[in-house]
Amino acid sequence: YDQFLTERLLWIRSNPPVTPDRLTHLPGDLAQLFASSAWLQIAVALRDGLLASPLPPLGLIGVLVLLTQGRRIRKRLVATGANVGRISLDGFPATAQALGWTALLALAFPLLLAIAGAAILNQPVPMSAGSVATMFLERPLAGMTATRSAGIALQSLALPLFILSSFRGLCLPGGVAQAHFRWSGATCRLLRRWTAVLIASVLPAAFLAIVLLRHESLKDTSGLGVAIFAVISLAWSAFFYHVLHPSKGVVRDHLRAHPRGTLARTRYLWFPLVVALPVWLTVLAMRGFLYTAGSVTTSMVQTVYLAMALVIVHELVVRWLLLVRRRLTLKALRERRAAERAAAKQEEAEEPTLQIEEPEVDLAALSEESAKLLRAGIVITGALGVWLIWSAILPALNVFNEITLWHYTTTLDGVDKRVPFTLADAGLGLVIVFLTIVATRRLPALLEIVLLHRLELSAADRFTITTLSRYAVATIGAVVVFNALGGNWSQIQWLIAALGVGIGFGLQEIVANFISGLIILFERPLRVGDAVTVGDISGVVSRIQIRATTITTWDRRELLVPNKEFITGRLLNWSLTDPITRIEVPVGVDYGADVRRAMHLMMQVAQQHPRVLEDPKPVVSFESFGDNSLMLYLRCFVASYDYRVSTRSELHGALYEKLREAGIGIAFPQRDVHLSAAEPLAVRILREEEATSP
Repeated sequence: YDQFLTERLLWIRSNPPVTPDRLTHLPGDLAQLFASSAWLQIAVALRDGLLASPLPPLGLIGVLVLLTQGRRIRKRLVATGANVGRISLDGFPATAQALGWTALLALAFPLLLAIAGAAILNQPVPMSAGSVATMFLERPLAGMTATRSAGIALQSLALPLFILSSFRGLCLPGGVAQAHFRWSGATCRLLRRWTAVLIASVLPAAFLAIVLLRHESLKDTSGLGVAIFAVISLAWSAFFYHVLHPSKGVVRDHLRAHPRGTLARTRYLWFPLVVALPVWLTVLAMRGFLYTAGSVTTSMVQTVYLAMALVIVHELVVRWLLLVRRRLTLKALRERRAAERAAAKQEEAEEPTLQIEEPEVDLAALSEESAKLLRAGIVITGALGVWLIWSAILPALNVFNEITLWHYTTTLDGVDKRVPFTLADAGLGLVIVFLTIVATRRLPALLEIVLLHRLELSAADRFTITTLSRYAVATIGAVVVFNALGGNWSQIQWLIAALGVGIGFGLQEIVANFISGLIILFERPLRVGDAVTVGDISGVVSRIQIRATTITTWDRRELLVPNKEFITGRLLNWSLTDPITRIEVPVGVDYGADVRRAMHLMMQVAQQHPRVLEDPKPVVSFESFGDNSLMLYLRCFVASYDYRVSTRSELHGALYEKLREAGIGIAFPQRDVHLSAAEPLAVRILREEEATSP
């Protein structure tokens, strides 16, 4: 029965629709709600409750202390940000202290509401046997007075007031958001202003709504209840519009920094939906579904509170990571300077100790891996929280199983049966498509961050696993969507047959490239990061996709090569099994030069170069008598293909300098000039002064 109510209660009108005639009763309903006798009873109950126990007066003393010390607490809050950004004095305890002072600033009025509500509810409610029977047998709210309704309302609003006041306190000038999280002043002012609007409009209206809902004599004033709900909904809609506006809200800088992100691309979709949701709930309440609108609004508000908490947690983790990164950087810097001072003292003992200023460290630098892991954790926590918040409403969506769109035939236990395809099936299919797309894009990265970095795997192995996991997620998602839409094997046999014919004709190259891509991922003749040569093009493998592999050439151009070319053609992989590569430097010296000395100097150059490996050893050989020179060859090895060009250039320069200092000439081409002797040529030899005289 409880499940039945959960699935259908949201789809039943809880009050008559609001008509113009009902709106004329609003003044009378307001007068009844604000009747002086009722509020006088509340005041008397509050007084008696405060005097009935010593605890409420002690709580009021605490509230008074918080209010009188508010200015001092705020000064201490601002003082915690004085050392933020200073390398030697900044630390995470300052942020923790700032959060504590912010909570104290926000605690006074929520504590006052909680004390007042507890004092009112502490009063005994006289009941006769008949009233008790009526309360348990008829309606649980029967006999509820305005006094107890007010007490319940005050206690219910204490926590929301503390949450909103704390968030507003974070955005105070010099507070946690501005000093510790480095939010801009415009963002803090915007959040502070509209959080204050929520406190001033939503909470009083929510107080009246709770009193109206629980007070027996006011339960039929549906027009007043809808009016109060409209105030709450429109206040939230205005808050969403100003805070989340893509060009004027707090997300403006994020959207500009990530123009190709999902949030920026879909801003014209999610922004109107978020702003219109409270307005739509108001219309729903006016149509008579006040309980439905109230339930959805409660979940929406709890989701906003969850988002606020996640934002604060995100900023706290980011700040902690920045402090850790800065501490490690500062430690390495001091160790390096200590080594430099020790070396300077060893070389020149008479030199005084150098006083070097500490350079400013970039606090905005955060490793990409930590940022990805943090975003993944926030997304997972947010998804879990949203599921827990909305789980009470989700069963109501089962009503869509009763809306049939069409029927399809399936075989169950050998018998053909017509099965309805409902609106719920269609919605489930869309949800699965969305989750498949998100999982295909995000799950491999999350898998690499959380799991693969913990294992002893190379970058190429991680890329292979994440790519295959992406294919697997896409395949599983397609199968699940197909089943959710009511598909079966008998319905796609014709598609498989047509696909086979298409493969035989026009799709054979695509399929061949796809199969070749799988072979590349499993056999791995090339991996991401390998230096390869395909034909006359050399570069580094940057991506391996379904159809083609991308090679980034040395001039930063991207060459897309079909995967089939790597399997059926010739491929030169410079770093397949061993990244070590050999460099060959030919040198031609003059005939008559000291060859042994030249070879010795060439070996010295190779041994002195920091990137030339000692094992395998460099080799210098005298290999041929050239037409114009004696050919000497230096062959040495470097650790990676990345150093091949730069090391070769540096060796050329060093060899030229060494040989020139030793007086060994590098030969250049010689040519014989033949002159025609068909006619006698007059040859004269003149001195320089004779050649220049007239």
